[in-house]
Amino acid sequence: MGKKFGENNLRLAREAAGLTQEQAAELLQCEPRSLRRYETGERLPRADVIQRMMLAYDCEFATLFPDNILCYEWEQLCWQRLM
Repeated sequence: MGKKFGENNLRLAREAAGLTQEQAAELLQCEPRSLRRYETGERLPRADVIQRMMLAYDCEFATLFPDNILCYEWEQLCWQRLM
């Protein structure tokens, strides 16, 4: 079975930011259960959640989703929506 979208990278970015799942969920404005699903690759976070991840974890889109060939375009879209 192949790696799911975002599996492990989201957890690693959160841990690198020094946050527990509960702390991150609060910052991301989502339920801890949802964050667990994002981190295991069971669900793909919405664009607004990805924006908050980049801010809370102080990282770029490519850190969260390094295998995505559209990293630059997604990151630009996320930042445009934030403004």
